[in-house]
Amino acid sequence: MKKTIYLVLLASSLLFGMQRGDILSSSTLKALHIGKRGTYVIDFFASWCHSCSVEMPQLSKLHRSGRAKVIGVDIDQKPSDAKKFQSRMRKAHKLSFAVVNDPKGNIIKRFDPPGVPALYIIKNGKIIGVEIGAKSHIDKRILGYLK
Repeated sequence: MKKTIYLVLLASSLLFGMQRGDILSSSTLKALHIGKRGTYVIDFFASWCHSCSVEMPQLSKLHRSGRAKVIGVDIDQKPSDAKKFQSRMRKAHKLSFAVVNDPKGNIIKRFDPPGVPALYIIKNGKIIGVEIGAKSHIDKRILGYLK
């Protein structure tokens, strides 16, 4: 029975990627340019994702409030698409947080979300919340995790 439970737990982590309760490896923390201490929101997005554009201003507002540091991960495969999108969003004051470009998918493969937008709320290196897909009032949902 115990072996079956372990097998199910192992299979679920392989099928669904990183989940609440998982601890980020030091190499993942380094790739995201974050430390082991602190509260972060990791936002996986792309220029072709309309919902990502809708959530970004709310995440920027949360970042500016100082309640959590938001780190974007742009998964566009073409660096020129990523650069244009980020520039357009910054000029429109809809993007105020740091972005790590991931054109080869090295970072997103570690998390393996089923789609984007994908948000991972990290506290002291541990995932305390995951939000996949477009959500209204995403900033308020994230604050719920931080209470």
